[in-house]
Amino acid sequence: MSPSSTVDRSCAACVAGYSTTVNATCTPWSRACVSIEALPPTATRDRTCYDGWSKTQGSRTRGEQGWALALIAGGDAIVGGEIDRVDNPAIVDIDEYAFIRRIDKTTSNVVWERRVGGISLNRVRGLAADSAGFVYAVGYAYSNLGAGTQGDADIFVIKLAVADGAVSWIRDFGTSAFDLGAAIALAPDGNLLIAGYTAGALAGPRVATGPNSDSYVSKLSSADGSMLWQTQFGPGGADGIAVDSKGDAFVAGAATVTVPSPEGSGSFTVHKLSGSTGGQLWAQRFGVVAGGIANAAVADAADDLFVSGADGAEHTLVMKLAGSDGHRLWSQQLGAGRTLDYYRGMALTSTGNVLVAGSSDGDLDGEGEKAGGYLFELSQLDGAVAWSEQFGAPYREHPRAVAQDGSGNLWLSGRRVVEREDPPTGTTRDNSFIAKIVR
Repeated sequence: MSPSSTVDRSCAACVAGYSTTVNATCTPWSRACVSIEALPPTATRDRTCYDGWSKTQGSRTRGEQGWALALIAGGDAIVGGEIDRVDNPAIVDIDEYAFIRRIDKTTSNVVWERRVGGISLNRVRGLAADSAGFVYAVGYAYSNLGAGTQGDADIFVIKLAVADGAVSWIRDFGTSAFDLGAAIALAPDGNLLIAGYTAGALAGPRVATGPNSDSYVSKLSSADGSMLWQTQFGPGGADGIAVDSKGDAFVAGAATVTVPSPEGSGSFTVHKLSGSTGGQLWAQRFGVVAGGIANAAVADAADDLFVSGADGAEHTLVMKLAGSDGHRLWSQQLGAGRTLDYYRGMALTSTGNVLVAGSSDGDLDGEGEKAGGYLFELSQLDGAVAWSEQFGAPYREHPRAVAQDGSGNLWLSGRRVVEREDPPTGTTRDNSFIAKIVR
């Protein structure tokens, strides 16, 4: 109603979506609190913030790094990585345990922890949890974990009960050269597929092997860790593995030489192997800038594949490939390059979109930030960015794994750089962190 000399102006209620209050910014990311801007404000919509918690693990005197993450029934998380054997502020310890620990979903407290190794370097690189109450860890160790060291770092796989961390079995194997367990996935038959690098000659078929290192894939029985089959191919190495609904394996990695591909010269490689025999079904090399590496893989419900990694110019690169033959459906390059950490995490959302997490020293989301960590959600249809966030102090946050739980919440795990002295003197130590973002 218009005003008159005797009647005040009458205003209708605000249009749905408008706010009558100042649109507050999201709480800054810190070591204890997590808040990311999922959707920016518009003229008709308030800013959407996802809040949660973040917890540093380790200390100024005992360093550690997080490398792997898996979620279990009930919503708790399992994390894995490496931790210094000696608690000493004056040194960066060269002797390290591999660790696996369970984190409470509500309190962020450690429910249980198991350590293996302790002599030289030992590291968990991948985790997978089944529906029967067990978690499986893969990594590499210089320590003797039971079968005796083969002369250098060896591959290990451990089965633990999620209830209390009790170890069911440990399997370690390798060659007299360097061997690395990098990734693990559960097959539909309940058995395990692992992938990684070897500089020697593992048992089983060897196809087009290289002079320095090769990829390998091993299938192990989840019941006792016995070897079902193993294959080695090269040159190069594998950092990611995913399994389709038929049990076939997608293996993502890099060739150590740049070779011709249908798209030019490239070393960003993906192989598909038979889940029953390990035989190669197809292989693709992609002509990305100056080589590159693929280091994470996840298969969707249609048995197509998402892979992420970096090109040779250190741009973050995500691709969707057809599971049938590996041809590229779309690709997305994120940011301006100069990423710091190649060990990025990737996972699917409940809607089928893909989450990509990692770290960068550049501005990845175009908002002028320069921060340690990043998180993107990309459309499964074309790779378009649904939302993104860079967070944490510059050069300090390095996520290596991401997952979404059954309630839609997001989890991150990785490496956090902390000051070794208080007040700070400029010397730092690596710690691990775990974060939960409530959606």
